[in-house]
Amino acid sequence: MMNHFLTEEVFRNGVTNYLKKFEYQNAVQDDLWKHLNDEANTMQVQLPATVKEIMDTWTLQTGYPVVKATRDGEKVTVNQTRFLLNSTTTEKPTHWYVPLNLVRSSNVAGFDSTNATVWLYPNASTVEFTLAQNDEWYIINAQQTGYYRVNYDERNWEALNKTLRESHEDIHVINRAQILDDALNLALAGHINYTIALSLTQYLGQEESYIPWATTADNLSYLRRMLETTGKYDQYRAYILSLIKDVLARGDFKFPVLEDVPPNGDYQDVTEVMYKELIWGAACQMREPRCIGNATQLFRTWRENYDESTPDKPYLNPNIKGLVYCEGVRSGEAAEWEFVYKHYNNTNYAAERTLLLAAMACTDKSWLLNKYLDMLLTPETSGIRSQDVSRAFAYIAANPAGRDEAFKFVKVNWEKLKDKYSSGLSTLTRFITPFSIFNTEYELNLLKTMKDEIEGSLGSAARAMDQTIESVMINIEWMNKNLDTVVRWLEVNGSTVGPTDPGYPNDVRLPRHLRPTEYDVKVRARMNEPGFPIDGWVTIDMVCNTPADNITLNVHDITVNNTLVQKVTGQQVEDISIVEEVFDLDRDFYILKLSKQLELNQTYRITIDYEGRLQSDLAGYYYSSYVENDETRKEGSAESQR
Repeated sequence: MMNHFLTEEVFRNGVTNYLKKFEYQNAVQDDLWKHLNDEANTMQVQLPATVKEIMDTWTLQTGYPVVKATRDGEKVTVNQTRFLLNSTTTEKPTHWYVPLNLVRSSNVAGFDSTNATVWLYPNASTVEFTLAQNDEWYIINAQQTGYYRVNYDERNWEALNKTLRESHEDIHVINRAQILDDALNLALAGHINYTIALSLTQYLGQEESYIPWATTADNLSYLRRMLETTGKYDQYRAYILSLIKDVLARGDFKFPVLEDVPPNGDYQDVTEVMYKELIWGAACQMREPRCIGNATQLFRTWRENYDESTPDKPYLNPNIKGLVYCEGVRSGEAAEWEFVYKHYNNTNYAAERTLLLAAMACTDKSWLLNKYLDMLLTPETSGIRSQDVSRAFAYIAANPAGRDEAFKFVKVNWEKLKDKYSSGLSTLTRFITPFSIFNTEYELNLLKTMKDEIEGSLGSAARAMDQTIESVMINIEWMNKNLDTVVRWLEVNGSTVGPTDPGYPNDVRLPRHLRPTEYDVKVRARMNEPGFPIDGWVTIDMVCNTPADNITLNVHDITVNNTLVQKVTGQQVEDISIVEEVFDLDRDFYILKLSKQLELNQTYRITIDYEGRLQSDLAGYYYSSYVENDETRKEGSAESQR
């Protein structure tokens, strides 16, 4: 950040002068600030205060700011507060000297200019930027060179969302990551609604850069951990699969194999390697069948060719070794688990042992997880090194299938663990901190009860226990505030997942973000013509329960000739353009992707002109027959779903 607001030349010269001046001497931070300030004066760089005054607000205060930007016409007003994840925390207001710059939609070249054009002062409430009249969106903090988060008004979040969907490369890749990272953290902290933050992730199927995907995966991992032990995890899984299905469908996106590794590991773009590792890791974690099939096949090949005399002979691409090991164990039985354990004892590489420790924790079989836990008490005979024990325990506790087993293990064996591992500075605490992922009152009470029972022997783990309990309380608060909102959004936006791929959910329920209020149906059945042709139209009025950008209806074997979507406000009707129509034949879904978000509590009208034939399978429009006076008669019927 200093490099950008001082300019690189000033920063380099100032640091060079400082190092020469204090060579072989002691120094304090004020000495560095002085040399940087002197160089800034020499180069006539304009600053709002001395370098010491600016940097003291960053180095002598806790935390960092979130700047809030609000647009009114062509004016953007910006202020600052301290960013806190826990909204219940009350502290004295903290302010910083904050370097700001702004990129506008009418001047995307501005992403290359990262110097500060405006400053927020600790003693000033706001500053202002001016936009052009035709600017649809703006971004503060070009290439995220400033150490702060940015929160926008709803209008700008929506404009950024639209741009990401339609032309995401107009926004610099680092700022695409910044938008996602800031929005998801702001939602976590309660500054914005999760519907805004999650909607911004919907463009990721088009994203081919690692950084936006990585920051999103990191942030969504909290949602995954909160949902993975609830009955709503399928909705999360469906949504993640909907994001990665387009990536996996690209012809050049193959599962990494050993032959992909260039000589001497000289990759042209290492982020491309990391990108593939991330996507395939998410795919297997969400149980995508192609990923599981590739990983398990490679695991079998490795196992079949394994030679104990050369245990580290390469068979797998090193970038996906951990994924293959984990999937082999998760999809396998005891024999696969034992094979990985054998390799742990044979390998000569510490990094390999870490991958194998994690893989052994991937099984969903409780008896194998308990066997693994018991081995942690006897490193002398199990072969699991003492320095690996706490890491292995954390892997087991992170597995939803092993979480309860891990807790029972600590509760029952606390004295043994204390006697064996209390000499380490942090080893004992690592048997407590993995339970910070608990998120129910029941689990909180379990932790509190365990604390009461072992409080006298917690020793160095006492603070870890208190912090873990505090984290669980924060998780419970998050569940109470956000779970329903997140699940509703996922139900709506995860329902349009891969129509014909068996790896994607086959949920035939309509999403509940729209509530029908009135139907007007016209159908004409020509029963005397071959095949019983039909045609007609239907008009449906519905109210939006949850904002979304799609409408999903049930259809069965009919041809849609024309569809019209309208926003209805009193006597006024506004047409909404349809971006894409998707027919999910497996689930009888007709999905309309719209050009704009549907608004909460707003009424919408869908009119569809259609034609088809009466079917004999008792679905959609169908015919049936009955006998009357020894004469067989046919009648048309319709299956209705609301």
